[in-house]
Amino acid sequence: MTPSQIGATAAYPFAYFGVNGTFDNYVWCFHRLAELGFENFNLEILEDEQVDLFTPERVDHFRRLGEEYGIKLPIFTAYYAENDLVSLSPERRKIGLEKFRFSVETAKRLGSTIMNMASEFPPELVTKYRSEYVHSPADEFWVPLQVSWQSIWDAQVQVIQACADMAAERGMTLSLEPRAKCIVSTTDSFLRLADHVDRPNFGCSLDIMHTHFHHEDIPTSIKKLDSLLIDIQIADADGQTLSLLPIGKGNINFPVAIRALNEIDFQGILGLGILVGNIDEGYLNSRLALEDLINKTPAETARA
Repeated sequence: MTPSQIGATAAYPFAYFGVNGTFDNYVWCFHRLAELGFENFNLEILEDEQVDLFTPERVDHFRRLGEEYGIKLPIFTAYYAENDLVSLSPERRKIGLEKFRFSVETAKRLGSTIMNMASEFPPELVTKYRSEYVHSPADEFWVPLQVSWQSIWDAQVQVIQACADMAAERGMTLSLEPRAKCIVSTTDSFLRLADHVDRPNFGCSLDIMHTHFHHEDIPTSIKKLDSLLIDIQIADADGQTLSLLPIGKGNINFPVAIRALNEIDFQGILGLGILVGNIDEGYLNSRLALEDLINKTPAETARA
């Protein structure tokens, strides 16, 4: 790996502006991330209202900003489609697929090569969501007798196949992020989904905070995914909450995670997503910590 693989996720503008970030706010993010030394910035539509940030004219402007500041836009996330895509309602899933279609066309115009999704739980079955951040995963839910898990799973497989095919038509890869207590929540549940989806352009976006929350061994998860690991989302974590902390503020063992990534010859983006503490300080210091680990020799990393 090289330091040029380090990037900032869409959590950066979210940390500053929440779901209310304006076009000018996002322009500012390009400028500030360049000052902080980032070479990659992953954009996202988090809610329906943010679609207006991605008109063709604004998308072209974002692309030009990236070229001006030397920032690539490798990954685009369509989170705002997720609750529709996992809904029990076939009609609502169709709406989600149209949202995804808009997103993948936007991503293509941006020059992104990876289309990203995050796992969710059918909203009709959720009684309470977690509170760490807006759009945290479900905390309490119930699958009633009249709803079979198999029907939920089959619908999810069909939806992901359709999304992967849309991405493939545009020469793009599709990555799915397993999230705590969602339909796909662990490395093994992702691998099962990948077997069923059976698309060559489908892989995993591993958020190690969620992996840590489920008490999975992060290096083992990386090894299990191997070539299916498309990108990795990085923050430190305490293993008890879904808080996204700067590196060094939680208890994730980053040297062994980097060692595992080196051993699978990971070539994707390491996207920092931090929401707690001094934002710029957290992103800068975490980037420098990652660079230091990446620049160590394999022997040095093995001793860490």
